[in-house]
Amino acid sequence: MDLLMKFWEYLQTTATQSSTSFEYRGDILAFAIRLLVAVAVVFIGRWLAKRVQFMLRRALRNTELSLSLINLFVAVAYYGTILLAIAGALIIAGVPMDSVILVVGVVLVILAIALQESLSNLAAAVIFLLFQPLKVGDMVEAAGVFGTVQEIQMFRTLLLTRGNTAVSVPNVAILNGNIINYSQEGIVRLDMKFTISYSDDLRQAKQLLEDIITSHDHVLDDPPPVVGVDELGNDGVVFVFRPFVAADDMWQMRYDLNEQVKLAFDEAGITIPFPQRDVHLYQSDG
Repeated sequence: MDLLMKFWEYLQTTATQSSTSFEYRGDILAFAIRLLVAVAVVFIGRWLAKRVQFMLRRALRNTELSLSLINLFVAVAYYGTILLAIAGALIIAGVPMDSVILVVGVVLVILAIALQESLSNLAAAVIFLLFQPLKVGDMVEAAGVFGTVQEIQMFRTLLLTRGNTAVSVPNVAILNGNIINYSQEGIVRLDMKFTISYSDDLRQAKQLLEDIITSHDHVLDDPPPVVGVDELGNDGVVFVFRPFVAADDMWQMRYDLNEQVKLAFDEAGITIPFPQRDVHLYQSDG
């Protein structure tokens, strides 16, 4: 009888150990399956990121975005897709979702603090694209620089000055200051002034200026140009001379009109005075 009891206990112990071993092997198998699925999710996410990258780049090529900004948006979409795939893979592998969200949040906060200035410039670039206070090809004055916009990059804007010098200006510096865009309306007004001597014929000088401003082929009729007496200055009578011209012709027109006015005044004998001072000398009794 004792022998049968011991044999029965042995069978029960063996069955218990076998059940525990089976459960352990089952846990390992389940973990291996989850790990395999997680790895598959990472590879599928990487493939999907490449597809998103390709399709987004092809779509943005039909827009007016610069190459640098297209590369930026494509890179953000690519790495964002991969980050989502990795986060999903960790959750599938058994990492608690709260922990994954916490780690991703901490990483994003650290990057935001470390790249604060760069993110500000990036945000300014996005504002330029959305609201277009300036765009490629515009002649602008911004952040103390006058030039033509060559490229709006991720963090800086490239301006080409009249001296053919490339100036790279931080986007946030342009956004935080005044932007004077000479090309937005297509036409600009030249504010010029000419001074004649008090001894010259005012009506004749005004008629000469009106003939010049109305006869020039590149001076626009609408809005109409303006010629008038601005002030009676210390050195002579000052005329304002305000033609409207195409923005692209702004500088060349200023040069041409200055030359024409000087030649017309010389031919008519009208004097352009220069500053003069009368000096009186007195001899003292000593």
